[in-house]
Formats: sequence, C-alpha cells, structure tokens
Amino acid sequence: EGSRLVSSQSPRKLSVSPNSVVPFAAEEAASTLSDAPVWIPTTANVDAAELLHNAKKTLRCIEWQNVTLDLFTTSPRDLDPAAKEAKQTKIYALSRPLKSGENRVDLFVSHSWSDDGNSRFRALQKAATAFKHAHGRFPTLWLDVTCFDQKDLSSSLKALPVNIQACDRILVLCGPTYCSRLWCIWELYTVFVFAQNNLAAKRVQLEELEGEHVDAPSLLMQFHLQGCH
Repeated sequence: EGSRLVSSQSPRKLSVSPNSVVPFAAEEAASTLSDAPVWIPTTANVDAAELLHNAKKTLRCIEWQNVTLDLFTTSPRDLDPAAKEAKQTKIYALSRPLKSGENRVDLFVSHSWSDDGNSRFRALQKAATAFKHAHGRFPTLWLDVTCFDQKDLSSSLKALPVNIQACDRILVLCGPTYCSRLWCIWELYTVFVFAQNNLAAKRVQLEELEGEHVDAPSLLMQFHLQGCH
C-alpha cells in the first residue's frame, strides 16, 4: 500500500514529426524508462476530481519581468533553516495565481538544476525575446522554483502533470545533464502520454544552452531509469 508496481513491458511508443517544434526524436522516451518493473511511491485513495480541482486552484505563473539570474544561480537550500524559509517565501511571491479568465500559461520551463545557471538563464532570455517578437508581449512562465509552494511540496508535486498540461508550450532548456535527469524525462513523458504524438510534439520547444551541443536523440534513446539521477 502506498506504492504502485509499474511495468514498462509494453509501453506507449512516442514519436516526433520531422516538422515539429522539437528537433529530436523521442521514440524511446517511454520504452527506455525501465526494462523491469519499478516501484513508484503513490498516495493511496487519491480522488482524481479533487486532485484536478486543487491543481487548477493553485496553478501559478511568473511574469517575465520578475525572472532574474539569481533564480538560476543560487538556491535557498544552501541557507540555514530560518533564512531558507524567508528566501523561499520571497521567491514564491514572485509568481502569482492565474487571473480571472486566464486559463493557460504560455511556457512551462523544463530544465536541469545540474546544468549551468547562467547558461539556462540566457537560453530562457533568448526564448522569451523570440516570444515577444512573435506575440508582441513577453510570455507568462511556469518555473518550478517560483511556482511550487515549498511549504506544501507534496501537494505541489501531485499537481505537476496538471501544471504541464496547463501550459501551451514546454520549453526545454537542454544542457549536458538534461537527458539524465529523472524529473526532466518525467516532464517530457507527461506531455506525450496525455496526447497524440503529433499534437504533443508541437508543444515541445528545444532551446540548447549556449556553447553546448547535446545529442538529444541518442541520449533519449539510451535513457534508463536505473541510470538516471
């Protein structure tokens, strides 16, 4: 109880059109999650309707003008408990609930905290600037460090798939460690598992980090749950 046995013996196969926004194939993103059954902790007796309701109610976004380099290069985890809580509260306040009639967030930012923070910020800056040129405004963003309620992290994590589906595009800041991070792969998997492959692929936008060339197709093909971190 409290866990679920997940087998990937017959996983849903993912594919990406050559003309889609994402310039790499994700065919094995599901099938390489594991070669054997894996125990994944779950919460028993969770009501799906209640979970969806709570996730929608707590959905947040951050305006581009509130995004700073500091969000990518420092972590409250390095502080003492009192300073950590104060810092997390300040960071959380940078985001906001969705406004009345605002049902979607423009970009879900998917990134690895193990990749260089300066490079991730510059990649996001590039994507935000391109969005402004195309739409006449900067995008609203779902960014984990500001949109997760650190005081109720368990509930925030349960709502993650809803957060992903509430965003029009999934912006992948792809650095050297991205394809080996479980959370990053989980976010990509969530995009594809709830939609037809061609529709899901159109939502994924890859932004390589400056000075880094990541062979994403090969790395995704080689992904195994046992080897991720």
